Amino acid sequence: MKKVFTLLFICIMFTGCDDTDEGILCATGPVGLTFEVVDKETGKNLFANGSYEENQLTIVDKKGEAVEFSFLAEREVLNVLLGWGSKSDTYTVTIGEEITFTIAFTLQESSSGDCTSTSLTALEIEGATFEISENSEVATILVSAGGS
Repeated sequence: MKKVFTLLFICIMFTGCDDTDEGILCATGPVGLTFEVVDKETGKNLFANGSYEENQLTIVDKKGEAVEFSFLAEREVLNVLLGWGSKSDTYTVTIGEEITFTIAFTLQESSSGDCTSTSLTALEIEGATFEISENSEVATILVSAGGS
C-alpha cells in the first residue's frame, strides 16, 4: 500500500496557485507515468541489455487505440501520457511477444479559483510487480522475460 501512495505522490503533476496569483494561468500539463522495465530474475533493464528494442513496444488503451509514449533512450525508460483531465482507463503494454502487463489508473481534475490541476488518484499494475524508489521519479516494473 505504501508503494501505491508513493507512486501517486511521484506521479502527481500540478502547479500550485492561490488567490494572489491574479492574471496568471495556473493549470497542470498532462499526467504521465515514467517507468523502466526490468527482468525480475536478473535485475537488468530489458532495453538497456539489448533484450528488446523500442520498436518492439506497443501500448494501447481499453478501446485498442494507440497510446502516446516516449522512449527516453539515454535513461532507458518509458514516459507514458495518462491524460489531461478526469478519467479512468486501462493501458495494455506489450513488449515483443513474451511480455504483457496492464496499467489501470484514475485521474481526477480539481479546481480552486482560476487554477486547475489533475492528479493520479488510483493506480494498479497487473501482470507484473512494481517498485518505487523514495529518491526517484521512475517506477521499476518487474517482469518475467521469456528465455532470460
